[in-house]
Amino acid sequence: MSFNTMAFDLVIFDCDGVLVDSEVISCRVHAELLTAHGYPISASEVRARFLGRSAREATREVEAALGHALPADFDARLKSHLLDAFAASLQPMPGIAAALGQIALPVCVASSGTPEKIAASLTRTAL
Repeated sequence: MSFNTMAFDLVIFDCDGVLVDSEVISCRVHAELLTAHGYPISASEVRARFLGRSAREATREVEAALGHALPADFDARLKSHLLDAFAASLQPMPGIAAALGQIALPVCVASSGTPEKIAASLTRTAL
């Protein structure tokens, strides 16, 4: 059966980098916070080294390089900074609203992000 003749019931979208242009913002915020905690890194380095990896994996690598643990509230502060940055400047990916408007099937979002982050992203971008 070819793709054109297959029947679909649902279209599933990833959120970050597919529906919303969050990766640039996320890498920038991560870089700023890590640098503030003694681990100087640029947004482009964060993207190259940590994007697609688990937060736990990235944290272990940073802590090993620092020789000590990040503060206990680091994850909570990162989440807060990310939500603030998304509220200020998050945009939908170019063309995604028009593309969604052309899909007659039900759609949903699958993401490794928290439900709070997904909801904030979709609300901010009116998707």
